[in-house]
Amino acid sequence: MVNEKVVMDTIKKMKNSGVEDSIIVTTLQDIGLSSEEAQNFLTKIGSVSEPQSVEEPDVVAENTAKKVKEHLDVQAQEHDFRQTQTDVALEQQKQTMNEIHSKIEQLKPVSGETGLKELKDLSKKVDDLKKDISDSNANAKAVKQLMEKVLEANRKILNKL
Repeated sequence: MVNEKVVMDTIKKMKNSGVEDSIIVTTLQDIGLSSEEAQNFLTKIGSVSEPQSVEEPDVVAENTAKKVKEHLDVQAQEHDFRQTQTDVALEQQKQTMNEIHSKIEQLKPVSGETGLKELKDLSKKVDDLKKDISDSNANAKAVKQLMEKVLEANRKILNKL
């Protein structure tokens, strides 16, 4: 009535999880097996009196140290990535500011003799400057949002650890 392979696989999983033989026998009895049948299955597995191995404290400490080191390595990589992203954003901002500064330097006071054409050229340059400043602000906001998303993703990763 009970599939022997399923019972054997279940017993193996329970043994691997550290469940005691008495609990396994009780569980098998709960699904309708007799005590003798449950003992027979345990005997077939060959682990009726086999003691469970317990990790030594040194092994646990070593494994914990490895995990901490891996975590610190990941944190260092994330920090380097964020620093690189910030450096790139700052360099782009610096270039944009230099361009704006050079355009401002090109603007000269308009004399009374300046014709309408020169005034229109200056007006166009001012409009270009406004556009460049708007673009710079948009880029700065985009970089800020990107960095916030990276930071949030890092927080989620750390919370999972």
